Amino acid sequence: MPHLKTWSASVIVILLMVALLIGCANSSGQNVKQFSMKEDVTVGRAIWKVVKAEKTKEITGGGGMGAQAEGTFILIELQVKNGASESFMLTGIEMEVVDEMSKRYAFDSKNNSTYLGSLNKDNLVNQNVGPGETAKGWVIFDVEKDAKGLKLRVHDLDITSEKTALIDLDM
Repeated sequence: MPHLKTWSASVIVILLMVALLIGCANSSGQNVKQFSMKEDVTVGRAIWKVVKAEKTKEITGGGGMGAQAEGTFILIELQVKNGASESFMLTGIEMEVVDEMSKRYAFDSKNNSTYLGSLNKDNLVNQNVGPGETAKGWVIFDVEKDAKGLKLRVHDLDITSEKTALIDLDM
């Protein structure tokens, strides 16, 4: 009889560990819903939309300004609507590009601030967005040159939330 109790306890522990592992996999974004460009994507209190995505090796602008990508520049035109009752400031941490190998790329803050103006493209980051308002603009990412299956992961505007969604960039 003692062996049956030990065996039963072992089975329960194993089942709990499996349940924990499945829960961790889900929270890490493995099963996050995926959307297409030009589709409204609600994530918590934000409604995101990728309007356009472009790929280039270099950025050239007026006045001889330019930058060469370490890999490939991905320029993404976005809009985000604030569905909250308070204002928020877009900082860039609300989004990242993910490739098919699950490598993550943060937005390129240096090139974003420096070159978007010279390209006559509005910067999405650093905009204050009031309740019910929609911000529009561009962000730049520098991804590895052979990165494939690129998706934009967008986050809830509430920094304590873990809600995210993936938007396929068709790249």
